[in-house]
Amino acid sequence: MLSTAHAIAQTMTQGIAQAPRHCLRHSRNTMAAVCVVALTSLGLSGCASAPKPSDYAQETPKLDLKTYFNGTIDAWGVVHDRSGKVIKR
Repeated sequence: MLSTAHAIAQTMTQGIAQAPRHCLRHSRNTMAAVCVVALTSLGLSGCASAPKPSDYAQETPKLDLKTYFNGTIDAWGVVHDRSGKVIKR
């Protein structure tokens, strides 16, 4: 009789001890899912508010490319091929 009561008590104790681990596993999965959704939402919301050229239509001074690039335009650079060899300076 004593061994049966002992076995029942042990089974109940093991069941109680396993319950928090089971709940903890689900809460970690839920927390990971919430983090993924939050980061995705933040990433996509940053793309939704891109500036448009019309946002700058009233800005001064006006950008006139003919006046901006008026005169001599100098450029420097080095051209490499795919292997890294200098082709043009």
